[in-house]
Amino acid sequence: MKETVEFIPLVALDLIIKNKKKEILLGMRTNSPAKNYWFVPGSRVIKYEKLKNTLKKTSLTEIGIELTIDDVNLYGIYDHIYDKENYLENDKFGTHYVVIALIWEDNKNRINLNNLPKSQHNKYKFFSINELLKNKQVHQYTKNYFLENPDNLFIKF
Repeated sequence: MKETVEFIPLVALDLIIKNKKKEILLGMRTNSPAKNYWFVPGSRVIKYEKLKNTLKKTSLTEIGIELTIDDVNLYGIYDHIYDKENYLENDKFGTHYVVIALIWEDNKNRINLNNLPKSQHNKYKFFSINELLKNKQVHQYTKNYFLENPDNLFIKF
């Protein structure tokens, strides 16, 4: 695993979840990367795992709702480069993720903040875009989703 992380980018999937008020769901990360920062739900793509299966896995483990490819839109593809991950013992190199960001609009208010899984985030909150851009505890890579795509445009698969 160490050699892979040292020499090869990892692929990840992030979920940008909007409620009816157009607020964005963020969780306080409990693990690296971005530990102790507000961040969108997401996970790595595992070798041989199809993206549609990564989406199902990620949505179930991160928000407790199984999303399908028909539920989401492509928001964009981003680079997340971390100088040092700290989840590998004696890590002397950083990690590069190529992140596929998907957006889901929860128009039926299915997200209940009190019932969300706690495996990756210890608390959750909906933020307005202006609020998350000003908050120092929101990770820069999360902010970049709204700085680089200010009109919140997305592409349908």
